[in-house]
Order: sequence, then C-alpha cells, then structure tokens
Amino acid sequence: MCKAIDDYCERTGQIAPKTPAEYIRCIYLSLAHRYKAILGMLRSFSQHPINRLHVIGGGSKNPYLMQMTADALGIPVIVHLILGLPGESREMMLDSVRY
Repeated sequence: MCKAIDDYCERTGQIAPKTPAEYIRCIYLSLAHRYKAILGMLRSFSQHPINRLHVIGGGSKNPYLMQMTADALGIPVIVHLILGLPGESREMMLDSVRY
C-alpha cells in the first residue's frame, strides 16, 4: 500500500509520507474524506437531513479514525459496538432505527 500511496503522490505532485505514522494519517484522512464525499451524495438525494453518522464494524473500534471522520464531516459520529451478531443482522437492526 505504501508504494501505491507514493505513486499517487508523485502523479499528483504531493509530498509522500515518510514515516509509518504519516502513512497511517494519510490513509485515515483519505478514508474520512471519502466518507465526506459519500455523505454529500447521500444528502443530494435524501429527503431528510443527515445530521449524524452511525458506524458499526471494525473501523468503529478506532477512535482516531472516528474523530478524523467526525472532523471531516462536521457532524457527530456515533459508534455502535454490537458484538455477537452476524454482520447482516447488525445492518438490518440499524436500518430499522429511524432518526
């Protein structure tokens, strides 16, 4: 993955990360900004305001990533650590919650 990041930075005229911490920060920022782009698309066709993001799954266990996501989105990120349920069950349960 580091090589792919280096190649992308070279192609786009950006300074490539140097340390493992810089690579991690780069990856997390990239994820957070992708979430922001997706949120923008969802908002464009939603009839309801989206004023918070509920997160489940492995990434939700990373407070650094969740804070970067909240900062990028400008809305609260609510983490749900639902253990012991298969993925489909968790998703169906959260889909049924109306806010």
